[in-house]
Amino acid sequence: MEYCQLTAPVALDAYCTWLVQQLPEYRRSWYPLFYALRALLYGAELLQKPEYAKAAFPYFDQYVSEQLPNGAFNAKPLNRPLADFTYPEIAELLRRGDLNLADGGSNVHALLQAAAAAGGERRLRYLGAAEKWLKDWVAIFALPSGAYGNGFWGGHKLNGPYSMAMNVCSAFAAYTCITGRRDLIAYAENFVLFQLENGWHEAGVPVRFDNYPVPSADSLIVDYCRMFYLLEAICWTHYASDNESFRARVKERLDEWLAADFLPRWPEGQAWFNMDYKFPLPAGWRDSNIGTGFYWRAAKCNGIPYLFSYYLNHIGEHQALRQRFEAGVKYLSHPLDAMMQGVASRLELYLSVQATGIACLTLTEGCQADAAFAFFRREG
Repeated sequence: MEYCQLTAPVALDAYCTWLVQQLPEYRRSWYPLFYALRALLYGAELLQKPEYAKAAFPYFDQYVSEQLPNGAFNAKPLNRPLADFTYPEIAELLRRGDLNLADGGSNVHALLQAAAAAGGERRLRYLGAAEKWLKDWVAIFALPSGAYGNGFWGGHKLNGPYSMAMNVCSAFAAYTCITGRRDLIAYAENFVLFQLENGWHEAGVPVRFDNYPVPSADSLIVDYCRMFYLLEAICWTHYASDNESFRARVKERLDEWLAADFLPRWPEGQAWFNMDYKFPLPAGWRDSNIGTGFYWRAAKCNGIPYLFSYYLNHIGEHQALRQRFEAGVKYLSHPLDAMMQGVASRLELYLSVQATGIACLTLTEGCQADAAFAFFRREG
């Protein structure tokens, strides 16, 4: 890898090569890994290097083989097909497993991207697994308000509204885009609207609905991790929706949020976000940074410019966002700068792999405007 200023395509290629080299050593949860697999699928398409997709598909094959009969996916690899499990083993997974919607939504979004990239039987298998998860498992945790709980985590079955479960919206949206069927997108719209209407502080930022260990709504979403999760879910739902009143409401809230928190974190002319920025909390409110480490936050921060690009391509021109998007692509295209955010670094592998994969979402948009989203509209 050259440690100098690269173009977005050259940087994407370098990071994809690095990711392929790391895959055999990865041993942690699916969730950080699947960001890397998303990067490889984009790299294969944009760089015309099918070997990147070839490296990713075996992990999706394994993921699908481990789907439970009820549609759930465990957050960590089981390392053998579910067909080989006895009933007591499956029951124990349901008793103690991590079958959550937050990880699952992100992972199934990636699985659907793989379905878009695959052909033949593999495409059908991936689509079938995603549909089973959305229709059989996710539906169990739907709430009358339109929100969702988070499934199971460590055996806990807590089903209050959970803002970070909004990753299911990204999966609903991807399914809608790939299949052309519109029977599920309303569930994503309703969850997003629940947050926009019931979980928004007058300061212009979202409220964090957190059901661990007990329901609590006294913190604001002002950390880079949760800001990224929520913004990605909102943007993907907006992309898949044809409901004009919904889309207009999303724009109103995003404009508030951008002005209140995203833009102040990145002063004009600065190369990157201020990673030490602290949102000025209103009296009586807590900061959602609790429970996150620096490089966990930095990894998610790498993907925020790709969502700025979404706004520019699908919502409207915004000079301040464009300046920051272009600066972000440049920053992440310099391996030494990007390493400060965990990209292709010598951090623990689960941190560096996800940081690199998420950075590649921004570089995908830097290579070709709207490429990250248009990928899901391809003909099967």
